[in-house]
Amino acid sequence: MTKDKLYLEYVMTMTMAENANGRKEAVMLLHKSDCIRTALDKVSKWFLILGMKK
Repeated sequence: MTKDKLYLEYVMTMTMAENANGRKEAVMLLHKSDCIRTALDKVSKWFLILGMKK
């Protein structure tokens, strides 16, 4: 996924976690957002290494 798509997915997942009904649902969404953030960090590091702007 691209950096923009990952960021959009992260924001949507965090918004869903804020509005979650139960504890299990909230924990599942927070875990998913953590995985997305990790992937976003990896993509960002590659952009820095390769000298790309996006």
